[in-house]
Amino acid sequence: MLQKVLAAACAVCCTGILALAGCLLKLPGDSGFTILYSNDVRGEFENCGCADVQLGGLARKARLLRSAARETTGLIRLDAGNLFFPKKPANDIEAREFLLKANFILGAYNAMGCDALNVGDGDLAMGLDALTGLRSKASFPIVSSNIVIRDSGKHLFEPVVFKTVAGTRVAILGVCPQDTVFVPDLRIEDPVASVRKMAAAVRDRSDFLVVLSGLGLERDRQLAQLVPGINLIVSSRADRLLEKALVENGTLIVQAYNRGQYLGRVDVERNGGGFSAAHRLLPLKPGVGEEKDIADMGRVLKAQVAAMNQQAFFKGQPQQPGVVGGSAYAGGDTCVQCHVPSYENWQATPHARAYQTLVDKGSQYDVECLVCHTTGYGEPGGYSPTQKERSSAMINVQCESCHGPGSRHGASKDGIVRNGGKEVCLGCHTEKNSPRFDYDEYLPLVKCPGGGKKQ
Repeated sequence: MLQKVLAAACAVCCTGILALAGCLLKLPGDSGFTILYSNDVRGEFENCGCADVQLGGLARKARLLRSAARETTGLIRLDAGNLFFPKKPANDIEAREFLLKANFILGAYNAMGCDALNVGDGDLAMGLDALTGLRSKASFPIVSSNIVIRDSGKHLFEPVVFKTVAGTRVAILGVCPQDTVFVPDLRIEDPVASVRKMAAAVRDRSDFLVVLSGLGLERDRQLAQLVPGINLIVSSRADRLLEKALVENGTLIVQAYNRGQYLGRVDVERNGGGFSAAHRLLPLKPGVGEEKDIADMGRVLKAQVAAMNQQAFFKGQPQQPGVVGGSAYAGGDTCVQCHVPSYENWQATPHARAYQTLVDKGSQYDVECLVCHTTGYGEPGGYSPTQKERSSAMINVQCESCHGPGSRHGASKDGIVRNGGKEVCLGCHTEKNSPRFDYDEYLPLVKCPGGGKKQ
């Protein structure tokens, strides 16, 4: 069963297999164990984006984790951190939404199993109270070897987690970068010094040392050089797909990209007095399947986000159509009065159906999505869920999304952006949301045929 699931899952990434001392192309034997890991999920609970085949989703991840757990007792499930939040929230609506999603992710991890989660700097984006509140509900250990309470110097999280699998004593450490986050009540100690100290402390109680790291690849390579004896570093802060593992000073360094699109797998076998290991990435694509309980939890979450944000939006003051001395959006119904061919062309483009894709997924009140699926969201005269009829006129990616607010146009052509170029597109077609975006390929799909003055 597991072999079939994994064969389907890794169809495009099997070439990433690499071993420290010999290549393993099978499940580990009685003397071996398997590590399944992730990193940089950053608040993503479902597959989402503009790619043809959307990767990711906790329901798919749960399918692989549970299949592996049924097949082997020698399984360790790890996360290198930056799990809960996509960024620091910009307002109260975002803060409430991010925290609701984080609690769902925690519940999913409780349900599908986790043996250790590292605290990344992204996990502190909403402050210490938010993270400790999540920890109080976790059924798994949260680890950090270098985050301590400022006054007492005591570790706030587990400094090390031990797990014995297939007769091997595994010690799991975790480190957070010092220079990317400040929390008044905490002190983040030097990661290298902390790992060196903790590695020495657990040497007699462990056979295999894992570091869950929030430092990023380059600093992780330095860590491996400066602290010999680390068997495996699971690295976060991934900004590119690392299909093949790195080996630095005898240490295997791996990443599973970001946003939960892949699950990393490391098979470890005893090899004489040491270990050999093989690594691969398992893309979480549709063929993997989904676990029903996690998928059902996700549907409940989306309904909660919609209800919460809808209420929050309507508690706010309706936006005015414009601001004296400022710029305001007019809507495509205004543009069509002069630009008929361009408007008709737009109606046939994917941009004209952008909002419907949110409705289909139940995400039309998700603040992270609205900015790129509506026109002028959050700006004067732009899309606002509080304005009912006005809002329906500003859904989808309309003319002004590319050419700027219509009030700049007026009787002159000088105020409008005739061709914003690639940079305008990249505002929404980011690596996160549109990883296959190619400007030259996409532009003909949406390009206006010309001004087309109405007679």
